[in-house]
Amino acid sequence: MNYGMKSLVSVSALIGTVLWAGCGPGDPPNGVTEVALDNAEGQWHAEGPSPRVEREFWLSIAGEPGWHLNEARSMLTGGDTRGASQELVKVASMLKFEARHSHSQNEANPLLLAVEELREVAGLIRKQLVGEGGTADTRALDRVSARTFRALGAHHLALARKSLEDGDGLMVGRYLQELANDVERGFASASLDSDAVMERDLEDARMVADRLAWDGDGDRSKAQAAIDKLDEDLIGLGEVLGSRRK
Repeated sequence: MNYGMKSLVSVSALIGTVLWAGCGPGDPPNGVTEVALDNAEGQWHAEGPSPRVEREFWLSIAGEPGWHLNEARSMLTGGDTRGASQELVKVASMLKFEARHSHSQNEANPLLLAVEELREVAGLIRKQLVGEGGTADTRALDRVSARTFRALGAHHLALARKSLEDGDGLMVGRYLQELANDVERGFASASLDSDAVMERDLEDARMVADRLAWDGDGDRSKAQAAIDKLDEDLIGLGEVLGSRRK
């Protein structure tokens, strides 16, 4: 997906403005006057936009983490370790923003784990020495990119299941579209070839998703099956990534 630089800058600036980085468990975010304490999390949550508005906003920028990960890789292969590191920090900020506006542990936890990994790899890349020819090692970046797409997939999976439970076919379709993209990009970042089964899973999921995303009208059983198949693909990706850590 292509984005104009102006759009990216404006979205990043917006997220930078509202992101609550650095707030302690008992401290309300700067500039937020109406807050409620989530006792389960020990974190502040703004009383403001409805869950629907928050989710619509996220869907409008859900493809941007992937854009920034691609930028990071381009910069790193060009020897710009500082720029690549900054791109990863931007992705971490976006994921933290979405995690803070999630409404369940299943939605938020995958993103929060990815935030930690992105920041860790950003620090390593920033200190990385550029080799001959002005290039740098991309292996750590590729691993964290694959794991980030898996985290986004787990997030969109949880949201798709919740929307299905709520009977919101339109949102099921939109989250299923994002989930299919996450699975595909996660395997690509991990340099894993998709087999015929996964290709069929992606094709079937996108057909179901596109139909639902059009007007919310579709077959619930087909949506459930598509979600379950992509869940299995995400599990497979996670197993491969886990084995590579050993």
